[in-house]
Amino acid sequence: MVWIIFKHYLLSKRSSALIRAIAWLCIGGVGIGVLAMTVVLSVMNGFDSAIRDRLLAVEPHLVVHMQDAHAEPAPDEENVLQLLRGRGQAHAYESRDVIVRTLDGLYGGAVAKGIDSRVLGRILREVSKTRREQQRDDSLPTGSESGLQTFELAPGEVTMGADLAGSIGVFEGDEVVLASPEALLLPSGEIPTYERVRVKSILRSNVPDIDAQMIYYGREHGLARLKGTIERGVEVRIKDPTDYADLMGEIKSQGFEVESWEQRNSALFHSLRMEKLAIGLFLGLSILIASFSIITVLVLLVTHKKSEIGLLMAMGLAPSKTRNVFAGVGLLLSGIGLFGGLILGLLICVALDKFSFIELPSVYYDTRIPVEIDTVVVAGTIAGSLVVALLASWVPAWLATRVSPTEAIRSIPADGA
Repeated sequence: MVWIIFKHYLLSKRSSALIRAIAWLCIGGVGIGVLAMTVVLSVMNGFDSAIRDRLLAVEPHLVVHMQDAHAEPAPDEENVLQLLRGRGQAHAYESRDVIVRTLDGLYGGAVAKGIDSRVLGRILREVSKTRREQQRDDSLPTGSESGLQTFELAPGEVTMGADLAGSIGVFEGDEVVLASPEALLLPSGEIPTYERVRVKSILRSNVPDIDAQMIYYGREHGLARLKGTIERGVEVRIKDPTDYADLMGEIKSQGFEVESWEQRNSALFHSLRMEKLAIGLFLGLSILIASFSIITVLVLLVTHKKSEIGLLMAMGLAPSKTRNVFAGVGLLLSGIGLFGGLILGLLICVALDKFSFIELPSVYYDTRIPVEIDTVVVAGTIAGSLVVALLASWVPAWLATRVSPTEAIRSIPADGA
């Protein structure tokens, strides 16, 4: 009976033009809203995953800070490395703020980080692999990852972030001078110490904080002539970046200060979550507004077909059955738009992911639109839309049961009157 009423009373040419028009608008509005939510949230999930993958290519999963970082070597460094042996890839690091000066007299601020050359080679391989997978970058030569297997920084050589190099006009092979910020506070006439280094490679990780301020040097060679504040610690990489809680708790139980990659980038991930939540709420409101038209079309249907509803109730159709029939009509009206929009949205997501026919300008870190379909979001969209449709159908369904069979029959004109 639900399908009969839906087909003949809503979409049939014999039904009211107003009812038919509002019914199609309801189907189209719900469908477009669900399509937009599916595509937009899938694209946002794709961008979130792309940002996380780029970040994890260069960011350690755990960072253990040494309590006495000014001593060399840090007294607890060997204890931490011993604790982490066999639990992941761990290595010591040191970092300091520096002032960069080019031979042309251009200045810039940076963070100089000293790690083992083999570790830096592994980071460069991960960055190259991530760029190839995400961007499908044809500028990367085939086998570029394997070509970094023997990467090593000689004494006086550094790797510089791409944005930092671009801001001060530095290219591979150029020489720059590094000095400590404390050198600006020296008394007049005292000559500050500095290090002259050669830029061996340019790192483009597509992570703004890395590309804009990082300089990597071989920790085994160091920057011995530079004076000033220095931070030392141990960086840890594990097989599953998200499964760090147990290891982090064990390190903390030994009295060490440790941070995870999520804590170090909490502001970034919080802003991404808030952005996704805000967009989801606005798109959800569009579906909610479109679902309100269910009330309009069903109220009009009940008003126009009052006599027919009364006749059915006089023939024995129970009020509860009447409510269920009109609630079913509302769910069917919403369901066609819901699943039509969902299927079309999923097809668009698959097309965007497989064919990449939309290319963004090169000023963006991602020139292709990444897509990642979240089954939880899809299921939540379906469940939420059906609940809204059921609630919107309940009021007209209740009004249908208020029709008096006696009055409805009396309003039917007699033949031949």
